[in-house]
Amino acid sequence: RRHASIFMNLLLIFILSLITSVLSFISSVKMRPENFDLSRKSSPLADFVEEMHFKFKQLSSNCRAGAYTVIPVSPKGILDLEFHLTRLQNSLSLVTSSSIDHLTVNTTALCAIRHSLSTQSNDIPKRKDITEGLPSFGCIVICIGYPLVEESSVETSTSSVQSIHSLIAECRFFPLSPPLCPIKNDKESPFAVNFAEYSRQLASTKASSWPQERTQLMADRDRKGVQETLMYRKVLECGSEVVTEGLTTNLFVFDRASRSLHCGPSFASSHNPLQQSQLQGSMARLLRLFAKQKLCIPVVDQNIIPPWTQNESGNMGNECAWEAAFVCSSARGLLPIRQMLLPIDEREVFLHSEKDLRVQQLQIMLWTFLFDEDDAELDDMRCMRDTFRNEFGYDPWTPFNNIPLSR
Repeated sequence: RRHASIFMNLLLIFILSLITSVLSFISSVKMRPENFDLSRKSSPLADFVEEMHFKFKQLSSNCRAGAYTVIPVSPKGILDLEFHLTRLQNSLSLVTSSSIDHLTVNTTALCAIRHSLSTQSNDIPKRKDITEGLPSFGCIVICIGYPLVEESSVETSTSSVQSIHSLIAECRFFPLSPPLCPIKNDKESPFAVNFAEYSRQLASTKASSWPQERTQLMADRDRKGVQETLMYRKVLECGSEVVTEGLTTNLFVFDRASRSLHCGPSFASSHNPLQQSQLQGSMARLLRLFAKQKLCIPVVDQNIIPPWTQNESGNMGNECAWEAAFVCSSARGLLPIRQMLLPIDEREVFLHSEKDLRVQQLQIMLWTFLFDEDDAELDDMRCMRDTFRNEFGYDPWTPFNNIPLSR
């Protein structure tokens, strides 16, 4: 009996321990970094931008009163801060339809970033902070806006005049899953996209109204069980359709006819009215640079034709116009497109070709650039860092302890 009692006690302890482990696992799953993906409408990142958008609306006579940007953060520091500050200025100027003081915008944004990093110091990625074998990663989201409230005919006080011209900025850091590891077999869980005919308002900006504007598109995407929606539109001037970008990503396509990599017109040096405007992303320009300079891939900065082709009767042809494709963003890195749900006849198309090797090479380069130490083997890291510096004129990384007060 005594042995039976001991056995029962041990069994009870084991069961309690198992229950505790299961509850702990469930809790950890709820807080895993991948649940903070900007691609999900209900994510904390999107919620934060939408929260700030409503705040700007309450203080402004402009319905699109603010702008935002999402900046990648790795243990190396903040990636391409210079680019994001410039894009934030340009977006705010277009959104508010007014000229802005660039120095004030820069200073306000940098102060918000410094404050966020100081209050969230425990969350900031560290070189030795490895979870499940993957390096820590995240994004800084900064929202900024002018409260363009019209002055009333009544004589205003000094405080109210100051509120009219003050700039509001808030910044938060969000932990995220690292971009897709190049050695992971993504064919086991293929990245799928659908298409929606849609024209963004102020497509070349990061307006704070965008998370709210894309709500229905997000709902349609989730209902179809895909991970991203690619937007396309008809160009009346030339009577054809072009694919512009994803809801939260930039698009790259290996075109079957030209055998080159198409990345959209946002990188074109001259403005062409037939080229459909879209937002230039920091991750996109980084991958474009590596494709051209490191892999010697021909890159074309022009409209991307849809993957579907039509014959004279208006029916889809059998050959897909895209040989390979991938999307990228600050929050998600590079994601190869494996499955497409076409809008014409709901046909499913799977992308697999010899160009997959090129896409994987870009994944490896991005992973190395984001996470490898500066003294990496064969100096690959320093070589890519020098390529960036030579192209853009500044270092890609801003250390957390060296954020300037202004630029």
